Amino acid sequence: MTFVVLDCDALYQQALRMHAEIVEKPTDMPYGQRRMLVRDPDGTVLDISAPTALL
Repeated sequence: MTFVVLDCDALYQQALRMHAEIVEKPTDMPYGQRRMLVRDPDGTVLDISAPTALL
């Protein structure tokens, strides 16, 4: 499941404070998004993405 947000890095910091399981730290993707992956308590991997440029 993907959630599009305005600031991926802010959510990353919040996830760290909540001791969430980080699967992948925020990374700039070649298709114009900054993405991180976290695992929810039930084991589902969530894609948190933010645009890096307005189209």
